[in-house]
Amino acid sequence: MFICQWHIEVPFGKQGEATNILKEWASAMEGSGKFQGVRTHRVLVGHVGPSPSRVIAEWEFQSLSDWERAIEAVGEERFQEYSARIAPLIVPGSQHWEIWRPVD
Repeated sequence: MFICQWHIEVPFGKQGEATNILKEWASAMEGSGKFQGVRTHRVLVGHVGPSPSRVIAEWEFQSLSDWERAIEAVGEERFQEYSARIAPLIVPGSQHWEIWRPVD
């Protein structure tokens, strides 16, 4: 199992808009069957400590190959609408992935 987090920073006042787009995008991806192996999904925002401008889309995948298939699917034409909508809200240079492996 792997926890895969996409971290972005958004401009002040844009947190709600960004989280709505991320939720819609995740729903479309999961509904298409392209996020096979997903166990859970959630969107996190900074509250105490991290800036409220920090937004994290987090998925739990059964394997890294499941994550890789999902990332490849993000580039498909039918999902480009979401990419185009979120792009203007991302602070340049802030986006990155972090992948965690839970230890029992």
